Amino acid sequence: MVNNILIVDDHPFLRMGVRTFLEKNFKDINCYETDSVLSTQESLKKANFNFAFVDISLGGEDGLELAGFIKIQQASCKVIVLSMHKEPLLVQKAKELNLDGYLIKEDAFESLKGIIFNPSDTGFILSDKLNDAISVSGKSETTRTLVSKYNSLTHREQTVFRLLAEGSNYKEIAVELGIKQKTVLVHRYNLLKKMELADQTELVKCAIKLGLIDSF
Repeated sequence: MVNNILIVDDHPFLRMGVRTFLEKNFKDINCYETDSVLSTQESLKKANFNFAFVDISLGGEDGLELAGFIKIQQASCKVIVLSMHKEPLLVQKAKELNLDGYLIKEDAFESLKGIIFNPSDTGFILSDKLNDAISVSGKSETTRTLVSKYNSLTHREQTVFRLLAEGSNYKEIAVELGIKQKTVLVHRYNLLKKMELADQTELVKCAIKLGLIDSF
């Protein structure tokens, strides 16, 4: 049986790395590469996929929502996030979208072997480094409220929230996301309002409580 594998990432070297690893370790596979929402949608029209490995940051586009779209369009395809982002709440979002797993790029290759060799395995596939992901039910009422507010943010607002908490300035965020600084300020205003936070200090404290960044 030939496995069709879709690799979605806007960095060509990363796509090439994943493809090279897969073609070296597995026979009877066809790898397809896409780098945007549009190119992915076109590929979905041309082939049925057994596996899709999707980065959540696609040059300003929402890769997580795209992963959910792939799962809706091809329900039998195993759709797995392959990302550098380690936020537990992103893992939670992936589960809510009925995705099949979330892998961190730095330790993904060994996990990829198991996924391809055992395609019938059920359950959510998770990198070992993410096994301590947030369990909302086990948190305090205050933290559950924060999680609920955080989940009300758009994915882009969540990304800006994380980058602000990590100490990135407006210019750095704009460059990373491929947007204007004015747009960053709009996202900041909206997320502070939704989270009911007054300033950067409260934002950082909130991010620590949510497990998005380490405490000092």
